[in-house]
Amino acid sequence: MARTFYKKKEHGSLKLFLFIIAAIAALILIWYTASTLGSSHTRESEKIAKEAIVRAAVQCYSIEGRYPESIEYLEKNYGLTLDRDKNNYFYHVIGENIVPDIQVFPKKVK
Repeated sequence: MARTFYKKKEHGSLKLFLFIIAAIAALILIWYTASTLGSSHTRESEKIAKEAIVRAAVQCYSIEGRYPESIEYLEKNYGLTLDRDKNNYFYHVIGENIVPDIQVFPKKVK
Protein backbone atom coordinates (compact mmCIF):
# COMPACT_ATOMS: atom_id res chain seq x y z
CA MET A 1 0.00 0.00 0.00
CA ALA A 2 1.38 3.31 -1.02
CA ARG A 3 1.53 6.07 1.42
CA THR A 4 0.34 9.41 0.24
CA PHE A 5 1.40 12.50 1.96
CA TYR A 6 -0.75 15.53 2.01
CA LYS A 7 0.75 18.81 2.90
CA LYS A 8 -1.39 20.58 5.41
CA LYS A 9 -2.60 23.98 4.36
CA GLU A 10 -1.38 26.00 7.25
CA HIS A 11 -2.17 29.66 7.51
CA GLY A 12 -4.13 29.69 4.23
CA SER A 13 -7.21 31.17 5.81
CA LEU A 14 -5.08 33.54 7.89
CA LYS A 15 -3.37 34.86 4.74
CA LEU A 16 -6.75 35.41 3.08
CA PHE A 17 -8.05 37.21 6.16
CA LEU A 18 -4.98 39.48 6.30
CA PHE A 19 -5.31 40.22 2.56
CA ILE A 20 -8.95 41.23 3.00
CA ILE A 21 -8.10 43.46 5.97
CA ALA A 22 -5.26 45.11 4.00
CA ALA A 23 -7.57 45.70 1.02
CA ILE A 24 -10.24 47.27 3.24
CA ALA A 25 -7.62 49.48 4.92
CA ALA A 26 -6.34 50.61 1.51
CA LEU A 27 -9.87 51.50 0.37
CA ILE A 28 -10.52 53.47 3.57
CA LEU A 29 -7.24 55.34 3.11
CA ILE A 30 -8.10 56.21 -0.49
CA TRP A 31 -11.59 57.41 0.50
CA TYR A 32 -10.23 59.52 3.38
CA THR A 33 -7.56 61.11 1.16
CA ALA A 34 -10.09 61.95 -1.54
CA SER A 35 -12.52 63.53 0.93
CA THR A 36 -9.73 65.54 2.58
CA LEU A 37 -8.53 66.87 -0.76
CA GLY A 38 -12.09 67.83 -1.72
CA SER A 39 -12.70 69.78 1.48
CA SER A 40 -9.36 71.60 1.27
CA HIS A 41 -10.18 72.54 -2.34
CA THR A 42 -13.53 73.96 -1.18
CA ARG A 43 -11.87 76.04 1.55
CA GLU A 44 -9.30 77.36 -0.93
CA SER A 45 -12.08 78.27 -3.36
CA GLU A 46 -13.90 80.21 -0.61
CA LYS A 47 -10.68 82.03 0.31
CA ILE A 48 -10.02 83.04 -3.31
CA ALA A 49 -13.60 84.29 -3.73
CA LYS A 50 -13.38 86.39 -0.55
CA GLU A 51 -10.04 87.87 -1.62
CA ALA A 52 -11.53 88.81 -5.01
CA ILE A 53 -14.44 90.61 -3.32
CA VAL A 54 -12.10 92.45 -0.96
CA ARG A 55 -9.84 93.51 -3.87
CA ALA A 56 -12.81 94.85 -5.83
CA ALA A 57 -14.16 96.69 -2.76
CA VAL A 58 -10.76 98.28 -2.06
CA GLN A 59 -10.45 99.26 -5.71
CA CYS A 60 -13.88 100.90 -5.51
CA TYR A 61 -12.85 102.72 -2.32
CA SER A 62 -9.66 104.01 -3.92
CA ILE A 63 -11.52 105.27 -7.00
CA GLU A 64 -14.80 106.50 -5.50
CA GLY A 65 -13.75 107.28 -1.92
CA ARG A 66 -16.28 104.89 -0.37
CA TYR A 67 -16.89 101.18 -0.11
CA PRO A 68 -19.72 99.89 -2.31
CA GLU A 69 -23.14 99.18 -0.84
CA SER A 70 -23.46 95.70 -2.35
CA ILE A 71 -21.67 92.90 -4.14
CA GLU A 72 -23.96 93.46 -7.12
CA TYR A 73 -22.45 96.95 -7.50
CA LEU A 74 -18.99 95.39 -7.68
CA GLU A 75 -20.18 92.83 -10.24
CA LYS A 76 -21.76 95.53 -12.40
CA ASN A 77 -19.07 98.22 -12.19
CA TYR A 78 -15.81 96.46 -11.34
CA GLY A 79 -15.99 93.20 -13.27
CA LEU A 80 -16.32 90.94 -10.24
CA THR A 81 -17.52 87.46 -11.24
CA LEU A 82 -18.94 85.14 -8.59
CA ASP A 83 -20.18 81.57 -8.77
CA ARG A 84 -23.56 81.88 -7.06
CA ASP A 85 -24.42 78.24 -7.79
CA LYS A 86 -21.49 77.11 -5.67
CA ASN A 87 -21.30 79.65 -2.81
CA ASN A 88 -23.38 82.01 -0.70
CA TYR A 89 -21.95 85.50 -0.32
CA PHE A 90 -22.64 87.82 2.60
CA TYR A 91 -21.59 91.43 2.31
CA HIS A 92 -22.42 93.75 5.20
CA VAL A 93 -21.55 97.43 4.96
CA ILE A 94 -20.58 98.97 8.29
CA GLY A 95 -19.80 102.44 6.99
CA GLU A 96 -18.62 104.18 3.84
CA ASN A 97 -15.03 104.32 5.07
CA ILE A 98 -14.86 100.99 6.93
CA VAL A 99 -14.03 97.72 5.17
CA PRO A 100 -17.26 95.72 4.82
CA ASP A 101 -17.78 92.39 6.55
CA ILE A 102 -17.45 89.79 3.78
CA GLN A 103 -18.23 86.08 4.24
CA VAL A 104 -18.25 83.24 1.71
CA PHE A 105 -19.97 79.95 2.51
CA PRO A 106 -20.34 76.89 0.29
CA LYS A 107 -23.86 75.87 -0.64
CA LYS A 108 -25.02 72.51 0.63
CA VAL A 109 -25.04 69.85 -2.05
CA LYS A 110 -28.31 67.93 -2.17
